[in-house]
Amino acid sequence: MEYTLANKTLEAYKIAHQCEKRFFQGEAEVLECLQQLLSTAIEVTESTAGFWHFHTPLHEQKWLGLPEKNWDERTLREWQEVIQSAYSETSPTLLHHPAGLIPGLPHEDIPMVHWPIVIDDNTQAVLVLLRDKAPYLPEALTSLEPITRASWQILREASPQIHSKNLLVNEDLVTWSSYLEHTDDAYFVVNDQGVILDCSQASKGLFGLMKTQAIQKNLFKFIYKGDQEKFRTHLKESPTQPIVVVCRVMTREGATKVVEWKISNHTDGSLRYLMARDITREHHNQQVLEKSRSYAEQLIEGLPDGVALYNPGGVHLDVNPAFLEMTGFAPDELKGQTPPFPYWPKEEIENIQAAFEKTLAGNFVEVELVFKRKNEERFPVVVRPAHITDTQGQPITVYVTVKDITQQKLVLEQVKENEYRFRQLVMNSPLAIIIHSEGVIRFCNPAAVHLLEGIHFGNFLGKSIVSFLHEPERDIEDRLSPLTPSEKTDTTEEKIVSLKGNELEVEVTSHHVTFEGKPAYQAIFRDITERKKALDALRASEEQHRFLVESVPHVIWTADVPGQVGMCNTSGLKFLGTTIQNILSQGWLPFVHPEDRNKV
Repeated sequence: MEYTLANKTLEAYKIAHQCEKRFFQGEAEVLECLQQLLSTAIEVTESTAGFWHFHTPLHEQKWLGLPEKNWDERTLREWQEVIQSAYSETSPTLLHHPAGLIPGLPHEDIPMVHWPIVIDDNTQAVLVLLRDKAPYLPEALTSLEPITRASWQILREASPQIHSKNLLVNEDLVTWSSYLEHTDDAYFVVNDQGVILDCSQASKGLFGLMKTQAIQKNLFKFIYKGDQEKFRTHLKESPTQPIVVVCRVMTREGATKVVEWKISNHTDGSLRYLMARDITREHHNQQVLEKSRSYAEQLIEGLPDGVALYNPGGVHLDVNPAFLEMTGFAPDELKGQTPPFPYWPKEEIENIQAAFEKTLAGNFVEVELVFKRKNEERFPVVVRPAHITDTQGQPITVYVTVKDITQQKLVLEQVKENEYRFRQLVMNSPLAIIIHSEGVIRFCNPAAVHLLEGIHFGNFLGKSIVSFLHEPERDIEDRLSPLTPSEKTDTTEEKIVSLKGNELEVEVTSHHVTFEGKPAYQAIFRDITERKKALDALRASEEQHRFLVESVPHVIWTADVPGQVGMCNTSGLKFLGTTIQNILSQGWLPFVHPEDRNKV
């Protein structure tokens, strides 16, 4: 927060006590009052006050010998000697100071006023006053008296050892400070109609008007219209104790400020003392805080999970609607309660109490517990504790988020049940099932162990899948590898070799799976060795039958009732004088004499 020198508030004096003191070979003392604004009782212009104004940054004045970035004792001493040699004790000096040298200020040229303090015709100290970033204008400059007055007051507060009867400052000039002895910021004397009869220099900080411009103006001219009635009511009262009222004011530039007014009775009953403090920043911060608090409350109330708050002693402070809905209790059934709480099942009290005590001790560990609803129904929850601390890091509130995991538990049980069923299905399947990843067998069911003539699945784990393929079929891995997870192989017939060296005919169907978190293939084998033998025998029998049919000299055909021919041997085709295509397409009736067709 910034304070003008003209405020003469206790805050300004505290800052003055923090002035940085630097000694240079005992010749002079420089007091730097950082971030102080100049007094605003302006009655002289830059030219009549005799100010020395550099229009370029100070560090560019090479003849001063100042560095570009950092001050040191040598250059400060040279800088001070320039002031001592060029000006008397009644001439302040205005220089442009590169702002980068001042911590916390933006990198712009910040004007500085240097006021030499003279004892016995020698400059003993220089008071350095910084102005804010606003440019210097004639009405923004300070007359000699207020600067002398401010210099003496702050110097006397900050460095009592400099106080001397020989100091060339008129002590009577500071007697006006008694007016502002109890002020927080700006000071006004007004009548009951709000006309300003007197004020401090700080009125400019509120309204943008100097003291001479503010006197005889009506204060209500600056009070925001919506706050005038409230302010007028308090102003017309005759309080025995100061009344505090917060109103908005409008500056000459049209800006809005929030001001805290303290209204006190003057000894003359028709007059009022007003002490005004600009609390715009505090008001803004309070609004931000309230919005933040409101947002946090809305956020907590809108959470689907339950939230419960406790003080460090374990007393229930508050809960959100989700917690109430979860447990079925009303707010007054929980707030103010101490452990054990109504939602702790009797059989779980010891377990929950231990976890709760760890939380109050600062051991914030997520834990799974069992709570109960008001209807005595038990339900599983996950509790995540944390705390809120004050500025010293001491816990002021402990809060927990409570998530009802009933549905998750049901889903997990279903997953486990499905997994168990699937495992049983795989283990009891009559089909051989092998899972392999990167060509290495990771799993095989009992049917696969039996098919490959092993003793147990350990005979196969870690072995290459290719080693069980018949030599000419070993390109199967190359045929499987291009598959994407969404694709599935066609069922193919392959030859495999068992552990005992026996060759087997199998049908193989393979597709992508995830096994132990890694991509893999699941291959399902069906033993078709016996079926292949039966098919081969059937084919041989058919060939033998076909040979016999073709060899006999008799006509042989097969036909159904509608007259369609199924087959006809060579002797039959020669006898009928046709081809197999004609007889298959025409049937056998066209070859029967028309007079005999009714007979057949």
